[in-house]
Amino acid sequence: MKVKIAYSQKKEIDSIIAELKDQIGTFEAKFIQFYASSKIDPEKISAELYKTFNKVPIIGCTTSGELISGKMLDNSIVIMAMGSEIIDDCRIEVVSNINSGGTSFVDDAFDNFTNYYGIKGSDLDPKKYVGLVLIDGLSGQEEKINERIGDLTNVTFIGGSAGDDLKFEKTSIYANGKTYTNAAVLALLKCKVKFDTLKTQSFNSTNKSVLVTRAEESSRRIIEFNGKPAVEEYASIIGVDKKNAAEAFSKNPIGLVFGDDFFVRSPQKTDGNDIIFYCSVKEGMELDILESQDIVNDTRTKQDFFIVSFIEKKNSSDEKPKVYNIDINDQYQERLQELEKELQFTKENLQATVEELETSNEELQSSNEELIASNEELQSTNEELQSVNEELYTVNAENQEKIVQLTELNNDIDNLFKSTGIGTIFLDKDLAIRKFTKKIKEIVHIMDLDVGRSIEHLAVGAIYPDFIKHIIHVRETLEIVEREIQVNDNYWIVRILPYRNEHNAVEGIIINFFGINKLKKMQNEKDRERNLLMRILDNNPMANTMVDKNGKVVFANKRAEEILGFTQEQLTSKKYNDYDWQIKDEEGKEIQSDELPFAVIMNTKQNVYRFRHFVTRPDKTEVLLSISGSPIFNDNKDVSGAVFAIELVGSPKFKNYNTKS
Repeated sequence: MKVKIAYSQKKEIDSIIAELKDQIGTFEAKFIQFYASSKIDPEKISAELYKTFNKVPIIGCTTSGELISGKMLDNSIVIMAMGSEIIDDCRIEVVSNINSGGTSFVDDAFDNFTNYYGIKGSDLDPKKYVGLVLIDGLSGQEEKINERIGDLTNVTFIGGSAGDDLKFEKTSIYANGKTYTNAAVLALLKCKVKFDTLKTQSFNSTNKSVLVTRAEESSRRIIEFNGKPAVEEYASIIGVDKKNAAEAFSKNPIGLVFGDDFFVRSPQKTDGNDIIFYCSVKEGMELDILESQDIVNDTRTKQDFFIVSFIEKKNSSDEKPKVYNIDINDQYQERLQELEKELQFTKENLQATVEELETSNEELQSSNEELIASNEELQSTNEELQSVNEELYTVNAENQEKIVQLTELNNDIDNLFKSTGIGTIFLDKDLAIRKFTKKIKEIVHIMDLDVGRSIEHLAVGAIYPDFIKHIIHVRETLEIVEREIQVNDNYWIVRILPYRNEHNAVEGIIINFFGINKLKKMQNEKDRERNLLMRILDNNPMANTMVDKNGKVVFANKRAEEILGFTQEQLTSKKYNDYDWQIKDEEGKEIQSDELPFAVIMNTKQNVYRFRHFVTRPDKTEVLLSISGSPIFNDNKDVSGAVFAIELVGSPKFKNYNTKS
C-alpha cells in the first residue's frame, strides 16, 4: 500500500494517538501530513504524533473542519501517510515571523532546499518534485508568500491557510513535532512515481458580476462594489436583505473567472457596509457572483473514470472449436483498396507541401523587401544620430555653464562657513575627514593635510573623552548627540548629527561646535543669584516652601522641617495634597484638594493670605498652620508654581489653639 489514511474523533490526546496508530498499523511512512481541529491541544498533538511515528517528517495545521471520504468531520484529526513506494525523499522548512520578515525567509528556505537536494529551485524538475505549503491563516501573507515561491521555482506547490474553527483568534502550523504561529511551513517532496494535480471547483457562475471601485488591500476590506456600499450592492444582486448578506457568503461567494476556471475570493464577514475577505482583492477587479454546488458530486461529474476488466474464458470439454473460412481474394482486394487510399492521401499531402513551399517563397520575397526597408530606416537612423550628436554639443555647453555656477556656489558656501563663526567638520561614511571650517582650528589641532584621514587620529580625548564613541553611536543609530565641553576658558556646544543627501540617505556625519561663552556667563550669574536666594530662604526664621506647577514640593527651609516634622528630603518627595498630611479645617473636616492654597493660586493667579488648616506630623500629632502664598510667573506670564510662608498657630489639639495670627 502506497498511501494510508486515518482519522479520530476522540477528545483525549492519548486516545487520539492510540486510535490513529491502530489504523496506520505496520505501514512504514516516508512522509505524513495531518489536519486537526484547533480544539485539540496544538503543542501536545504535534509532539506526540512526531514521537509516535518514529520522527518521520511530518507537517500539518489547524482547520475549520476536517474532510475525509466525502464527509465533513468536526473536532477531529485526519492524517495521510505516504510510503517509500511513492516518496523518494523530502525536506521541510519553516518560514517564521512572516508578518515582519517579508519574503526574505522564503528565499532562505529555498537556499536550504538547494543545499539539501543539490539543485537550485529554478532547476528542479516539476515532473519529479512537488511542494506543499501551509500558512498561518491570520497572517494575511498568503499572496506574498505564494508569489515569491512562484518566482523561485517552477515546481507546483499545493496547500492552504490554517483555520481555527471560525473563531479567528489563533491558528497553528505544525512541523516535525513543533508548533508555530505567524509562520508558514514548506515541504519539498521528491517522488518515485509519476503524478498529476487534480483541480476542481464546486461553483458555477451566476453570470452576475461586480466591479471593485474602492478597497483597502492591506486589510482585505471592500468598501464599494459598482460605486455603491459593498454590502448593499452584494445583497441587492443576490436578492437578500442587507442584514442577511453574511449568511449567503458560503452559498454565493465571489470569484475571478478565467475561461472555465474559477478562483474564489471568499468573503469572511461584514463590517458595517464593508465586506472583509479571506484573501486579497484589489481595486479595479471585476468579480463574478458564484453559486456553490455539491463538492463530491461535482468532482465526480467533472472527471471521467473507466474500468477495463479481463476475464479468462475456459472451453468446456464437449464444446468444439469453430472453424472460419476466409476468402484470400477478398482480403487482397481490401488491402489493395487501403494502399490506394494511403497513396491518394500521400499525393494530397505532397500537393499541400508544394503549396506551402510556394507560400514560403513569397514570404521570403516579402522578407527581402522588409530588409530593404530596414536598410533605409538605418540610413534615416544615421541621420538622426548626427542630429543627436549636435544636441550633445549643446548639452556640453550647458554643462560648462553649470560648472561655472557650481564653482560660484562652492565659493558662496566657503564664505558662509567663514562668516558663521561655527566650527564644522564633515565626515564620510568611513569617518574620514572630508572638509572643515577654519573656526575648528581654534578648538582642536587639525591641519589641511588631515583631509582624508580618519577622525580617530585627532587628539580630542583631552577635551571630549567620548568624542569617537558618540560619533560611532550617531552613525549606527542616526540619533543626534549634543554635549557641552570646555576648551581652556571657552565653552562650546558640540552637536553630532547624520549627513543626508538630497534623497535623505545618510552619507556621513556632521560635527558642529557652537560657542556659548556669553550664555555660560549668564547661566553662572543666574546660578549664583539662585544659590544666594536659596541660602536666604533656608535661613529665614519663617517657614518657607516652594511648589512647582504640578503640585510637587521642590524646596523647604529648616524652619519648615521643624514645623512639619519631616526632613527636607522627605518634603521634596511629596505633593501639596499628599495623603500623609491628613489636611483638615478648624472643625476637623477634610478639605478638598481644589480648595487648598496651591490650587486656589493656580486657578486665580492671585495671592492667598492666612489660610488656616490642620496637618498631621509623622509623630501623629496635629498642628494648626496659617499659610500665605504667592504665584511664580514664567517669561510667558503663566503660573509655573507658588511660594508659601507658613506660621505655626498653636496647639495640636482642636480646642486648645491660639486663634490669633
